[in-house]
Amino acid sequence: MEREKILCAAIWVDDNIEYPHQPRNITTGMVFSGWRHSCCFPQIHLAFPPGSASVEQIAGKNQGFLTSWGRFVDRNEAGRIAFIADQVSQPDMFLCSEDLY
Repeated sequence: MEREKILCAAIWVDDNIEYPHQPRNITTGMVFSGWRHSCCFPQIHLAFPPGSASVEQIAGKNQGFLTSWGRFVDRNEAGRIAFIADQVSQPDMFLCSEDLY
């Protein structure tokens, strides 16, 4: 099996609603992705109307990455995956998208 790699930055907004076509380990909410985490916020604002239950607070707690295995992972797990996959040179326990590209 191919080694898991980090693909891109992602933010998971868990509104406790089931949506189709989400990462395999996400059962509720939506995952938004982009080159950087800041690229995800315009998508979030389009998907959730103004006044939605503090989307920024929810999104700020669920920043992570998408992997080549179709999973959403937090920054700590992403750091371990990126190091094992030779995507970063140091075993950083908190990955930032700037570390990748």
